[in-house]
Amino acid sequence: MTSLSLLQSPSRRKELLLDTAWIFLFSSALHFLYELTGLRPVSYIAAVNESTWEHIKIIFFSALFYDLYLYLRKYRGNPNFFTGLALGLFSIILSVPMLFYGYSASLGFSFILLDLMIAFIAALISQYILMRCMESSRDLSSWRKVSILFILAMTAAFLVFTWYPPQLPLFRDPQRR
Repeated sequence: MTSLSLLQSPSRRKELLLDTAWIFLFSSALHFLYELTGLRPVSYIAAVNESTWEHIKIIFFSALFYDLYLYLRKYRGNPNFFTGLALGLFSIILSVPMLFYGYSASLGFSFILLDLMIAFIAALISQYILMRCMESSRDLSSWRKVSILFILAMTAAFLVFTWYPPQLPLFRDPQRR
C-alpha cells in the first residue's frame, strides 16, 4: 500500500485519526496526573513541570501504552510492528521540539492552542509512521530486536531525566526562572 492509498482509504484515515485522538486525550490526562496525585511513581510517565521535555514525555508514554494495547489486541502477528513503533516514538521526540521552538522563536512567544496542536500533530505523525511500517511490503522483522532496545533506551531516558535532567533548554521549566 502506498502512502497515498493509506490517506485515501476512508477507514484507514478514520483509524489514524481515532488512534491519534486517544493518544491526545491520554496525553492531556498525563499532563495533570502528577500534580493531582503527587505520587512519585506517577511522575515517571506524567509531567512533573512545564518543560518541553516533560511534554514530549507525556505524548511518548501515551503513544507507547496505547500502541502496546493495539499490539495485544490486533497487531500481534505483524512482523513490522516494533520497528514502526520505535520510529513513531522517535518522531515524537524530534517533532515536538522542532515545532514548538520553530513557532515560538518565530512569534517570540508561545500560545496554548498551538501547543495543543503540536501535541496532536506529534501523535498523528507517530501513528502514521507506525501504520506505514505495518503496511509495508518490506519485512522489517530483522530490526525487531534493535527496535525494542531503542524503545527501552528512549523509555530509560525519560525515567532518568524526569528527576535528573541535564542543564539544557529542552529540560528547563519556564515557570521556574
